[in-house]
Amino acid sequence: MAKLTLQTVQKRIDALLLLAKRLQREKTPALRQIVNLARSNNISLGEIRTALNGLRGRRRSTTLRSARSRPTRKVAAMYKNPKTGETWSGRGRPARWLAAAEKAGKKRTEFLIGKF
Repeated sequence: MAKLTLQTVQKRIDALLLLAKRLQREKTPALRQIVNLARSNNISLGEIRTALNGLRGRRRSTTLRSARSRPTRKVAAMYKNPKTGETWSGRGRPARWLAAAEKAGKKRTEFLIGKF
C-alpha cells in the first residue's frame, strides 16, 4: 500500500471538486427546465412541495398503518410472584416486584413458572 502524501491527497480533493462542479453544471439545465415547466403551467413552488410531501406521506403512512394494525401477540408469562400472583413475560423492563426481589438478594430463576 502506497503511503499517501499531502500532495496526493490535495490532488484527489481538487479532482473531486472539479467533478462536483461538473455535476452541478449538468444539473442546472434540468432545474431550469423544471422551473420553466412549472411557470408555463402556473404551478407554484408550494404546490410542488405539497405534491411531493403527499407522495412521501402516503408511502410512509401505509407502512406505519400496516405495522400498527398488525395484532400484537400475547406472550406467555415466564415469571410469577408467589405472594401476589403477578406475572411478567420476561420482555421489556423487569416487573417492580421482581426488581425488588432481586435487590433483596433473590435470584430471578426462583420465580420461573415452568422451572426446568
